[in-house]
Amino acid sequence: MDIEHHNQGLQLGALHLAALHTPQEILDLGTGSGIWAIDMTDKYPSAVVIGTDLSPVQPTLVPPNVRFEVDDFEEEWTFERDRFDLVHARFLMSSASDYPRLYKQAFDAIKPGGFLEISDMECGTYSDDGTFLSDTASVKWWRLMEEASAKIGHLVPKVEQHKKWMEEVGFVDVEERILKRPTNDWPKDPRMKEIGRVSVAVSSAVDGK
Repeated sequence: MDIEHHNQGLQLGALHLAALHTPQEILDLGTGSGIWAIDMTDKYPSAVVIGTDLSPVQPTLVPPNVRFEVDDFEEEWTFERDRFDLVHARFLMSSASDYPRLYKQAFDAIKPGGFLEISDMECGTYSDDGTFLSDTASVKWWRLMEEASAKIGHLVPKVEQHKKWMEEVGFVDVEERILKRPTNDWPKDPRMKEIGRVSVAVSSAVDGK
C-alpha cells in the first residue's frame, strides 16, 4: 500500500487534486495503511483527518490530528451532515456493492463547498497501438477478476460511471480525469517510465504474498 501511495504521488503530482484551502475535517475511506491520511496531516496541520477501514492495520504512533476507526462504509454512516471539507477514497474498485448509495452518503456528510475525490482503476490492459490481443494473459486476468467480482455482487465500475453517479446524487462541477498507467518501464517518457517501474514493484509485492 505504501508503494502504491508513492506511485499515486508520481501519477497525480500531489496528495489530492481538490482545491482545498484551510480544511477543518477530512475523511479517508478505506485508509489501508493510513499513509495518505498521515501525509495529509503534515500538509494541513490544523485539520483533523479520520481514516476508516475494516482492518485495524494502521500505526499507533501518529500525529495528534489523525485518528483511525474500524468502520464499514457500506453500512449507514454515523457522521453528521455537512461535516467534512473533503471525503477521499482511492482504489476502492470492487469494495463497494452500491456506489450511488456510497456517494449519496458522502454527499450528505460533506459541507457545502466541500469535495469528494475518488481515484480508481478500471479492469483492463490496453495498448496505444491496439496490439494487446484478447487472448493475452493480462487481459484474461482482468476479465476473470470482473467476473468474480460480479458473482459476489461487487461490480468493478468503468471509470466513466463515477462522474454520472456523483452528479445523480447532487454533486456539481464534477471534474473527471482519465490517466494512463504504465504497467512496465517501456515508455520513453522518463516520468511514465518511473511510474511503470513502481507499478511493477506494486504487482510483485501483491503476487509475493
